Amino acid sequence: MGFNVYRGPDVEGPWTKLNAELIPSKVPPGSPVGAAYEWPDSEVPGEQRVFYLLEDVDLSGVVTQHGPVSPR
Repeated sequence: MGFNVYRGPDVEGPWTKLNAELIPSKVPPGSPVGAAYEWPDSEVPGEQRVFYLLEDVDLSGVVTQHGPVSPR
């Protein structure tokens, strides 16, 4: 169905949800292929290290978390 993106100052959080609404999936249900997504985060100052957590929400409403990861 879609995704939620969270940002935190540490691998343990606390987590702040960045999207106001569910980010819709770009692929049809049951598709064997994936899609590329991008989340430009202009609110992170300079060299501050942050972590991101991704939640995917399937068509049944089941939520699976991925991460956390840091781009730096």
